[in-house]
Amino acid sequence: ETLAGSLRCFKFLHTLHLGDNRLANLNKCLGTLSRLTHLRSLNMRNNPASQEENYRFRVIFALPGLQMLDDATVKPKEKLQAELMFGRKTAAAK
Repeated sequence: ETLAGSLRCFKFLHTLHLGDNRLANLNKCLGTLSRLTHLRSLNMRNNPASQEENYRFRVIFALPGLQMLDDATVKPKEKLQAELMFGRKTAAAK
């Protein structure tokens, strides 16, 4: 809820550093962050949420415009893997 309240007014935000906090529920975080459609770079390192299973793929899937995650480039093969893991149809499959 704190994350949601803090980010409500920043819909054009493109870079966000949330590292070294106590963000613990990845699904809840992604529900809020997915509203930031202009977000291109996100750092969530050193949070309990970043230790959850399939963290990187879940974030990439929820934020399809993301280009950098935790200071590492989001690669096309990671986007494809995230789509395969979580059910989104790929452009190639259409």
